[in-house]
Amino acid sequence: MEKNKFMMIIIIVLLVLMMGTIVAVSLYVMNMVQKQVEEADGSSRDAQTIKKLGPDETTPISLGDPINTNLQPGTDGKARWVRFGVEVRYDNTQGNDSSAMFNLISLNINKLRGVALACAYKKTYDELSHPDGFTILADEIKESLQALLETNLIEEVTIFDQIIQ
Repeated sequence: MEKNKFMMIIIIVLLVLMMGTIVAVSLYVMNMVQKQVEEADGSSRDAQTIKKLGPDETTPISLGDPINTNLQPGTDGKARWVRFGVEVRYDNTQGNDSSAMFNLISLNINKLRGVALACAYKKTYDELSHPDGFTILADEIKESLQALLETNLIEEVTIFDQIIQ
């Protein structure tokens, strides 16, 4: 009997420690993403000077399975969530930079998914249900990815198969 109580206490302590670690890591990642977003907002690249590349000049890469996240409470106060797929298109006209970009995206796919998730997590149902909501989200994801990868080769981020409830 005494041995069972001791084991239960150890299990509870381990669970509390694991939960604390998960919360700490989550807060750290969200803080890092927020810093990257703030740095991206200060970039000096003028949107009017960016030339739009054709489909043959860009390469798409999917960020894998759809991303699921809760949304911030909106005006109705209800718990809402969103699910969407993400595709990144990058400039493939830059020679060696293009193949390096493919490798960079491929090797950091989980970080990129985390950035997309963090951008979506900050949104409310009202923001995403607006006609331009997912377009604005895609632009924010693009800026955050460019800041994370320290490149301007990302031409477009496309959000597809979106579900919002």
